[in-house]
Amino acid sequence: MKILVYGINYQPELIGVGKYTGEMTGFLVSRGHTVRVITAPPYYPEWKVAAEYNCWWYRYSEEERISVWRCPLYVPSSPRRITRLIHLASFAISSLPVALASVLWKPDIVIGIEPTLFTSPATILLARLAKARSVLHIQDYEIDAMIGFGIAQPGSLARLVTRLEGRLMRSFDRVTSISHSMLEKARAGGVAGDKLGLFPNWVDTSALSPGGDGSKYRRQFGIPSDARVVLHAGNIGHKQGLELILDAAAHFADQANIYFLIVGEGARKAALQKRAATMGLQNVIFADLQPRDELRNLLACADIHVVLQKSGGGDAVFPSRLTAILSVGGRALVTANEGTELYKLSRARPGIFRCIEPGNNVAFYDAIFEMLQSSEEGHNVQARQYALDCISSDAILHNFELELRQLHKTRR
Repeated sequence: MKILVYGINYQPELIGVGKYTGEMTGFLVSRGHTVRVITAPPYYPEWKVAAEYNCWWYRYSEEERISVWRCPLYVPSSPRRITRLIHLASFAISSLPVALASVLWKPDIVIGIEPTLFTSPATILLARLAKARSVLHIQDYEIDAMIGFGIAQPGSLARLVTRLEGRLMRSFDRVTSISHSMLEKARAGGVAGDKLGLFPNWVDTSALSPGGDGSKYRRQFGIPSDARVVLHAGNIGHKQGLELILDAAAHFADQANIYFLIVGEGARKAALQKRAATMGLQNVIFADLQPRDELRNLLACADIHVVLQKSGGGDAVFPSRLTAILSVGGRALVTANEGTELYKLSRARPGIFRCIEPGNNVAFYDAIFEMLQSSEEGHNVQARQYALDCISSDAILHNFELELRQLHKTRR
């Protein structure tokens, strides 16, 4: 099949949507399909276009047997409400000519990735003109996320956009998402049940297995071998609420053997570093994103992995970094509201991770203390087993390809 993938994020971005889209296209090519990608220059999570890319002009390249069109866009250095909307709209506008020209390529399947919703009209139009089948894969309900995390305000405009989102979703031949709760939102938006499919984020359970060597990173970051480490690895943005880690570091400041390690990039990194300096925290270490092939060892240096998100996000976001933690058998402390996908998972699979409500500092401190005092040795068996059973990349990607083949059989 000829498959066109249309989304703002793509490899070589190391985390988030771009990582998964890149791995998906690589798998499809390995299965003998011809793949074209319409995307932007890599900018996430740094919110800065990589030096070797030009964000103001188009670029075509062949990347690992995949044809990639990168379209210019505006990237705000500190994304806020208006600048984030301009950012998304700029990509939708600049990519439209490439999308329409791709009609001549005659794809069999067109896959749109949300975010961003802004490109959905062009995705639908492209598929109809090419007489292709259309798929919308929802990684994040961007409107809900922006409202829930305070980036945008609820109101008549938000309701109008939400209704528009529902109408666009109903126009696709297939709608997939990464969690059951997110699929239920699509159903509530009017998408027929037979159009919906679960396509969860996955993990390479062979590459990310228990038993990594974390000693290298402890030496690199100047952490004593007998110290206890609380780690956040991934995006450092608004929705994580990582100020809670700094508050915890201040709470445990008198315990010299506890370190808080924040590894990654993002819009809030500089502000967090400034706040940590102002607070005089000596037990907090910031580090840049590490190479992907070192992730197993990085995760192995931690005693506790924290997966934070602010209250109000609901099911809009299912943290992708959690898949890697589960695969290596890490012991994770997750914040999630009651009734969300993460909360339900923690109850359905006892011991997979510890779940507390967001914004409760005392509960966060107590959970860290109790987890560090735990006498458990070795990896988290329940977490590792869940990764093998439910989010192994081989099974998930093979199932998705099978769905695409079945959808192709119904091509107009």
